[in-house]
Amino acid sequence: MQLGLRHVGGNETLYLQLLRRFVRDFAGFATRVESMLAAESWDAAVREVHTFKGLSATFGASELQLLAAGLEKALASRSLHGALEKLAATGIAFEAMAAALNAKFATDDARVVALTSDQWFARLRILLREKDDHARQFWQSGLSQIDTLLAAEVVAQISRAIANNQFDDALDMLPKPPASTDC
Repeated sequence: MQLGLRHVGGNETLYLQLLRRFVRDFAGFATRVESMLAAESWDAAVREVHTFKGLSATFGASELQLLAAGLEKALASRSLHGALEKLAATGIAFEAMAAALNAKFATDDARVVALTSDQWFARLRILLREKDDHARQFWQSGLSQIDTLLAAEVVAQISRAIANNQFDDALDMLPKPPASTDC
């Protein structure tokens, strides 16, 4: 993880956001590569594995990178038996890593849901003010709760603003924070 964090300048929020996307985008990786091999699309399989290998290195998943490198080598030599053998090992390792990460993501998401609506909006305001890309993910994670608190049109407008990096506009559309009761 430390190597991956270095690749994103120590920004843990960005690192976790990218990891989430990696796990999502490569779900079914082994099945896709196996289908490419069945269709004799060797070049497509090599490209897919090469991308997977590079991203594994970027995220600091050294074991996964080494397995993918072996798979890439087997694909380059057009060894179907070798490629399938390496693909199985790579797929198992990735699925284990993905399961662990998904468990972490679920725990993080549960923490977000556990916030009161005032706490949730306060956290969102901070992310929007800082123009933090994590605001998108945070917004998405709370949509089921937000739908009960805001009109559908307001939710849609805020969603569009956040999707278009118009964080100040989204911030302006949020309900005003509760007045402080400090004397």
